[in-house]
Amino acid sequence: MPSVLLQSPLPLTKTPEIPAPAGARSQRNLAIDVLRGYCIVMMVTSHLATDSLLNSAVHFLRYISGAEGFVFLSGVALGIAHHRRVIRHGLVKAYQLIWRRASIIWLVHVATVFIAIGIDQTIHRYSAIPSLRGVGWPWLLGSTLTLSFQPGEMLNILPLYVFLLLGAPLILELIRRRLTIPLLIASASVFLYTQWHPAFGTWNNPLTGRQAFPAVTWQALFIPGMVIGSNREALHRWVNGPKRRMIIWGIGLLAMLTALVILIPNPLFTVSDHIRWDLFVFQRHPLRFGRVIYFYIEIAAFYFAAQAWIKGRLPRLPIQFLSTLGRNSLYSFLIHLIIAMLLVAIFVPYQTGFMVNLIPILALWVIYWMADHQIGRRIIPN
Repeated sequence: MPSVLLQSPLPLTKTPEIPAPAGARSQRNLAIDVLRGYCIVMMVTSHLATDSLLNSAVHFLRYISGAEGFVFLSGVALGIAHHRRVIRHGLVKAYQLIWRRASIIWLVHVATVFIAIGIDQTIHRYSAIPSLRGVGWPWLLGSTLTLSFQPGEMLNILPLYVFLLLGAPLILELIRRRLTIPLLIASASVFLYTQWHPAFGTWNNPLTGRQAFPAVTWQALFIPGMVIGSNREALHRWVNGPKRRMIIWGIGLLAMLTALVILIPNPLFTVSDHIRWDLFVFQRHPLRFGRVIYFYIEIAAFYFAAQAWIKGRLPRLPIQFLSTLGRNSLYSFLIHLIIAMLLVAIFVPYQTGFMVNLIPILALWVIYWMADHQIGRRIIPN
């Protein structure tokens, strides 16, 4: 396995631009799109109706949320896409495209924060936005532009992607120069250091308190994702080799075992003790090592399960639904943000059990329908 990671997935010399052939089929990995779509579903249900049956169903694996999946799969997708961009556009242009993506997400974050502040100050007070009384607009503008002002809940995730994408070219260059193993060791070392010092590398201000998604911690999901995406072909050959059946059964059994140990408490290993385990092993803020290890085990099993579903004679509707959401991840995030703001602003009375369960279903259908028909794509980025 180490020999796979030591391979150089990208050329060490400048590659001339090669135009894509006309009518070429999309090279997107459908299983990755499906998993990203599932993360969208987890995000929407947890933000709009935490107490709904749908939210409990999609979060049946305790200690795994859409955030971990988004960050890791974004790294995988970036590693795959970067390889193709280098072949098509050349190395420098490929890095420029990454920074362009970071600038788009930065603009989206700044715009959504100021829209939310405007609604908060004029129409409806949002609990996630701290009181701005006595805060001058110059200070607020500067804090928002530098990403240090990150209001809670749904408005604090995009800065993470900006920071990760800004550093992504350096990471990809290390991979290209066959420094993958030292890179992974450095990434793991920084992550382990944050277990003792969670405030290390955070970028926040007194108004919003601690940073929910610090890049120095969450890179433990993003960087390995880029490594996997960059070495996709070598890993594909390894997984599909003579030991494929053993690999799949081994990952599946390990995933079931870890899930059972965590989900089913017993007298000898009471993982349901929130004081002992949630705070020190499986917490998300700050991101703990047990949660990351558990995620890697389960996401591997989910990937093989998604592949089996795609290749098998099973209903296509779930695949179509999830892959559509996954291909339009930023777009889906922004649409869900609009829906959430509207629900809070107009005081939708969905405290009853029926409405609590109906709201996330309707929201997901609206997001899927809009993504499928590309409604508003001229003004809503993806």
